[in-house]
Amino acid sequence: MTKILVTARALLAVAEAASSDESRPILGGVLVRPDGSMIATDGHWMVHIPPAVVAPDEFPLQEPDSWYDVPEEGLLVPKKVILSAAAAIKPPPAGLVGQHVVIP
Repeated sequence: MTKILVTARALLAVAEAASSDESRPILGGVLVRPDGSMIATDGHWMVHIPPAVVAPDEFPLQEPDSWYDVPEEGLLVPKKVILSAAAAIKPPPAGLVGQHVVIP
């Protein structure tokens, strides 16, 4: 199973591209692919965030109680959830660069 490492900056960038228009609900989400890439559009412009390339020992992860598989076709995550995840990321300890969250 692939574990996806995402920066807060990437989450905010892709959420910015997702539509806020309630009459177009399918455009109000972010497509998270199994490889970790994310795609969003508002119908006029699109943002594609490629998967992060990080060595497993570079960011040791605490295993959660359960992991979820991302379906082969990807998972559509609502914009509100993406923004909540970005807001939940705490600043890294001294010495680490960037802010990261693992999306199971």
